[in-house]
Amino acid sequence: MKGINSYINTILGESEIIRSSGMVFGASLLGSIILFIANLILSKHFGPEGFGNFKTIISLFLLLPALIEFGAGVTLTRYIAQFSNKEEINYLVRWFLKLRIISYLLLLSIIFILREQVALYFLKDPSLAYLILPGIFLSGFIFFNIFKFISLGFQNFKLYSFSQFLTPASTGVLTIFFGYFFGVYYAIIGWGLGYLIGNLPNIRFSFTEKIFEKTRVIDVKKIFLGYSIPLHLMIIPGFLGIAVVPILSLFFSQRLIGYYAFAMIFYQGVLLIPAALFSVLLPKFSELEGSENLKEARTKLRKVFLTYTPIVVLGIIACLLFSELFLGIIAPTYLPGLILFKSLICFGLLVGYLLIYRSYLTGLAKMKKLTILVIIQNLSLLVISFIIVEMAS
Repeated sequence: MKGINSYINTILGESEIIRSSGMVFGASLLGSIILFIANLILSKHFGPEGFGNFKTIISLFLLLPALIEFGAGVTLTRYIAQFSNKEEINYLVRWFLKLRIISYLLLLSIIFILREQVALYFLKDPSLAYLILPGIFLSGFIFFNIFKFISLGFQNFKLYSFSQFLTPASTGVLTIFFGYFFGVYYAIIGWGLGYLIGNLPNIRFSFTEKIFEKTRVIDVKKIFLGYSIPLHLMIIPGFLGIAVVPILSLFFSQRLIGYYAFAMIFYQGVLLIPAALFSVLLPKFSELEGSENLKEARTKLRKVFLTYTPIVVLGIIACLLFSELFLGIIAPTYLPGLILFKSLICFGLLVGYLLIYRSYLTGLAKMKKLTILVIIQNLSLLVISFIIVEMAS
């Protein structure tokens, strides 16, 4: 009994993190419910094969901008939280925005030139080359996603939470409308517009903070070369998580890809809780690292693990017992992919531990350990995905 009381007191002792992450989680959950409904409606409207094509394009054109992020999001979050001088923050933000504009223009130009080849390799059907153009629009709109990391760096969790709701909510609503009435082409454009609309509050906040004003020059190149680039290179294996659907589409039928993409909706859903914790913990760990209070950081990490454990245990039990009943009621068309559904949800719950630990390693700039962890997480997802899709075929 004493041990249980101690465990409960440990959890309650992290009430600040629980409140902040709960706010982020609640906002993300509401938006994700709308996005889930959109995916559910479109999965039925497009059919498994059409939905597979749709999700392949979405995944591919979410992946391509990630390849040119250069660690900008995490860098801004970390150093905005650490810097106390407003002029340093302003110059840091402006430097990364300039880099982002140049890199995005180059990426989108190359994709446009090679659009027919992209369609041939990833969709295996030259007649679907027209879907590459809305994919380019989607990648372009992701440019604005950088502004949410600025808000997060300032630890404006209310604004970040609202953006976390508005982005998937806008994406869901627009995707349903454009997809249901106009087809896959416009559904992809609707998905991209959600990123723009969802980040409008963050853009406004950035102007309010006057971060675009010219200030004295600081050595951002040192940060970029010493932190951002190594971080980017280390998390490249993490892009496998986004690349799984396009990679699988090279080996399996689009019907199976449709089943898998549907299960991935729920995989991403169970990661909402650890993702919310990650968002809140990253600036806090960065702040503790800046003050060299590493002991407090380790204590905080251990307590958060204890908080998350009951969620994992109960989630796995519920998944194993009720998945078939749940799918039979919600989406019977996807019952042939039941093994995909169960496997990805259980795996996602366990991955939550790794995601929380990643916030600790990222905040404390432990790059080697972070790289190994990301490689393990995403290679595991890729391998498990191949195995379960093969089993479902």
